[in-house]
Amino acid sequence: MTVLEAPVVRETESTVPEGTDRTPQRTRLGSAIPAAVPLAVLAVVLAALLGVLLVVDQRPSRPSLSRSEVAAMNAAPGLLDNFTTYRRASFEADWQRCLSSLTGDIKTQQQARKASTLKALTTSKADLQGQVGKVAVAGSSGHSVQLVAVLTGYQVQSATKKTVISTSQLSVTLTDVSGTWLISDLANTGVS
Repeated sequence: MTVLEAPVVRETESTVPEGTDRTPQRTRLGSAIPAAVPLAVLAVVLAALLGVLLVVDQRPSRPSLSRSEVAAMNAAPGLLDNFTTYRRASFEADWQRCLSSLTGDIKTQQQARKASTLKALTTSKADLQGQVGKVAVAGSSGHSVQLVAVLTGYQVQSATKKTVISTSQLSVTLTDVSGTWLISDLANTGVS
């Protein structure tokens, strides 16, 4: 049987001068390691949190609007202004501008309201003004775009006196007629 012997370790004389402390000293690197641990943990936690947020925030993006929908949204405020703004001093021109903004049945219905509209302006001694607040696309089909618009109606007594008479949510259909957007349907869907 063979016996293995452990190597003998011999102590050598130290080159450290007498009276010097022989305990191991921490180096600068050794003291930086404990300070770096909390920073490394913080970095890992932040990376995990960011990863969770990116995974959780997987909302579907808003579908983009077509060119015709954008064009209809841009045309709506002017068309609704033409439809709702009448001044006694320029009633005939305002009325013609209103009719030129309409097409189809709504145009026929509006033509029948001319006398009653003028009478209301004359009796109240005030003008009417509409102001569109917001417009949103509800849908589109063929050459028509359905919009939802918020319209505030004002009674204008003078250049400095204007009174809110209604705020309405409207369902508006605009139709592209030979490259021009016109109102083809309008319904009041809510009043505030």
